[in-house]
Amino acid sequence: MFTAVYRMKSSIFPGLYIYSALFYEITNKIISISLGRNILDYIDVRFILRISSSCCSILLFHYCYKIRKLLYPQYNSLSTSITSPTSTSANQSPYYHLDAVIISWCDVLYPINFFYYPLYYTDTISMTSLVVVYYYALLLIRKYTIKTSILSLLLALFSILARQTNAIWMCYLLGLLIMNILYHHGLLRLPLSPTLKHGNGERSTRDNINSITFMDM
Repeated sequence: MFTAVYRMKSSIFPGLYIYSALFYEITNKIISISLGRNILDYIDVRFILRISSSCCSILLFHYCYKIRKLLYPQYNSLSTSITSPTSTSANQSPYYHLDAVIISWCDVLYPINFFYYPLYYTDTISMTSLVVVYYYALLLIRKYTIKTSILSLLLALFSILARQTNAIWMCYLLGLLIMNILYHHGLLRLPLSPTLKHGNGERSTRDNINSITFMDM
């Protein structure tokens, strides 16, 4: 039977253990339904923990890709799809979709994080939770909904449980949301960076804020 003991005096917050317990329960339920036996009858518990960490890399790629599509709308255009390269304009590459996939994989395969994927450690779950929170923060900037705000709050709390220092990044994202609120109420004006021009036009101030934040992260 799968058991885990969390010591209250430990300096590590229990976010990783919470995720591992949920991962075990889900995978064990699938194995029990399909094969009628406990997952520990087939796989050692240490291997299960390492698999749970490796699965975070898949989730990390998914949200890196979604963030890139959110920040750069040209990735969503059918006219810029790799499947229809002849329909693109002179200022657009036919390989935008492939670019988004490749760059997202480059983010995931960043060497500092890559070597932690097969290990049971907080780095992978910490980075993944940060990227997920950042994605929902961008959604809040574009359109505020109660559902998204509550989900963002819960994910932010989990990210801090995964690693204490993530609280600094949560303050950073909170500052981004506050800047957006002030901008919409006319209390804040930001100049558009010349490095954020695209094509024949310029991005809006909101895109300027998002892009700077994305590059900083």
